[in-house]
Amino acid sequence: MLKIRFFVPLILGLEMFYCCCNTQNSLKSENKYSLIHVDIGLFSDTLNYSILDTLFILVPPTCSITKGYKIIDNEIIFSIVLDKGKKISFLSTVDNGFITNEEIKVGMNYSEIAKMRNDSKVKEVKGWAKYIKLKSGWNAGFPFETDIQNSKVTFLFKFIDPI
Repeated sequence: MLKIRFFVPLILGLEMFYCCCNTQNSLKSENKYSLIHVDIGLFSDTLNYSILDTLFILVPPTCSITKGYKIIDNEIIFSIVLDKGKKISFLSTVDNGFITNEEIKVGMNYSEIAKMRNDSKVKEVKGWAKYIKLKSGWNAGFPFETDIQNSKVTFLFKFIDPI
C-alpha cells in the first residue's frame, strides 16, 4: 500500500510536467478562430493558442505597462493582453507575414497606404504611436517621433480606441 501512495503522486506529477512543457513548446496553434478575425472584447478561452512567452507591453490609450503574452497563430507571432475577465483588450504583431484584409502589412510605406485608401487620417497616442484605423478593425502603427509622410508601418494592432 505504501508503494502505491508513493508512485501515484509521482506519475501524476510527471504527467502534469509533460503536459505543461508540451503546451509551452508547441509552435503551431489550432485555434477555433484565427486571430485575424478576433475582435477586442472576445473571451480568450474561445481561442486555443500557444503561449510562447510572457512579456510586458505598453498598452494605449493610458500607456500603462501591462502583463501580456507572446503567442503564435497560423505561424504568425502576436502579442496579446487580457483584461481581468480574460477578454482580449490589446492585440498586436510586428510579423511582416501578417497581412490585413486591406492588404496592409508591416514594412509598408505610409505613401503606399495613402494611395490605396481615400481616408488615411492619422491619429496619435502621444508618446506611443501614430496610427491609421483600417476598416478591418486593425490599425497600422507608425513611430510617434517620425514624420508620418516618410514612415513605414512598424506594427499592426487592435485596442479599445477612445478616439
